[in-house]
Amino acid sequence: MDPARIVTDLLAVGPRGSCTDAERRAARLLSRALKESGRRPRIETVWVRPQWSWLWLLHATLGIAGSVASVDAPVTGLVIVAVAAVSAIATLTGRLTLLGLLWPRRATQNVVSRDTREAPVRLVIAAPYDAPRAMTGALRTATRLDGGVRRALGGRWPHPLATLTLALLMITGCAIARVAGVEENWLGAVQLLPTVVCIVAVALLADLAFGRTTPGASAHASTAAAALSIAATLDRRPPRDLDVDVVLAGASDGPSLGMRAHVAKHRRDLRPEQVAVLHLEPCGGGSPHVWTHDGPMLALPLHPRLVALSEGLAPTHRGHGTGGAYRARQVRWPAIAVGCLDERGRPPGKRLQADTEADVAAIRRTVDVALQLVARLDADLGGTAAQGTPPRARRFPRIQVPGRSS
Repeated sequence: MDPARIVTDLLAVGPRGSCTDAERRAARLLSRALKESGRRPRIETVWVRPQWSWLWLLHATLGIAGSVASVDAPVTGLVIVAVAAVSAIATLTGRLTLLGLLWPRRATQNVVSRDTREAPVRLVIAAPYDAPRAMTGALRTATRLDGGVRRALGGRWPHPLATLTLALLMITGCAIARVAGVEENWLGAVQLLPTVVCIVAVALLADLAFGRTTPGASAHASTAAAALSIAATLDRRPPRDLDVDVVLAGASDGPSLGMRAHVAKHRRDLRPEQVAVLHLEPCGGGSPHVWTHDGPMLALPLHPRLVALSEGLAPTHRGHGTGGAYRARQVRWPAIAVGCLDERGRPPGKRLQADTEADVAAIRRTVDVALQLVARLDADLGGTAAQGTPPRARRFPRIQVPGRSS
C-alpha cells in the first residue's frame, strides 16, 4: 500500500479536527483503503469530550482564582483550588474527568480491522489519523524551552500539563497553610511561583483553544499510512503466532481519546499475555526512534520485553505524552511505540500550519523498523532465536503463547 497516496488522500479531506465532519470523512476513506487491501474493517462510533484545551484552561483559571481568593478568604480559596487540583490529577491520568463533565460529548470514529486467523497472540497496530490544533508563535517558543529542558534532563521532565497540575497542588498546599493560620511573608513568595505558572498556562492554552486545525501531513496522516503499510505487508507474509489487528483511532489530539475508548472496551476480552500493541507516532520526517517510556507525569515504562527486542533497530526515546502505547500500558497490556523525531527530539511538523507534506522515505524507514520488531516478536513467541534478536531480551519474561511453556 502506497504511503504517499494515503497521505495525499487524507490531506484532500481537509483539516481533520477531532470529532469533525472531516474526521468522519477520513475514517470512511481509511475504511475503504483497508477493504482494498483485502481486510474487513468496521467503523466504531465512540462518544468523547475532545475539548481538552478548554478544560485545562478552566483548571488554570481556577488556580489563579483560588490563589487570589486564599489571601483574604483562605477557606474559599482552598475549596476552589482543591477542586481544580483533584480534577487535574483525575484528568491527567485519564481515569475520570470531573470538570470535563461541563462539556458535551461528541462522536468520533475508530476504524478497526480484526484478523480472523485466530493465532495465539493478537498484535494491535494502532495509529491516530486526526490532525491536531496549531501552535502560535508564543506556544512554539514555550515548546522549544520545554524541549530544551527535557533534553538536558535526559527526558525526565514532566509534560506541560503535568507541570500545571503540580502548580495547582502547590497552590493548594499554600491555601491549606493559610487556613491553618500561617501568615508569614515567605508563604506569599512561595505561592507566587505556581500562580505565575497558571497565568502563563492561561495565555498559552487560550491561544491553542482558539487555534486552527493543522493540515496534519506528518501528524497524523503519516501514522495512518505507516499502519496500513505494516498491515498490508504482514497480510502478505502472516506471522506464525500473531494475529494482526489494525486500530486507526480518532480524537487523538491531546489525550488519545479514541484509543482510550478502544482499550477500555476490550480490556476484559484480552488478557495481557494475549495481546501486544505497536503504536505509531508521527513519522513524516526525521529519523525513526523507539519509545521506552510514555506518560505525562510519572512516565510509564513500555513493555520491557518489547523494548529489549527492539534493541539496535533505532535510537530510543523517553516520551512524556498520552499516546496509544501509554493507554495500553495503563491496563497492563504489553505495548511499544515507534515514530520519527527531528534533531531537537520533536515530531517534525506537529502542531504547525506548515505540516503540509510528509517525507515518504521517513515513513518507509519507520515501517521497516516496525516490521523487524514484529519479526523478532513472532520468533520470540515461537521460542526461536530470530536473526539479530539481542541477547539482552532473554533477561525479560516473554509474552507467552497460551498453553505453551517457556
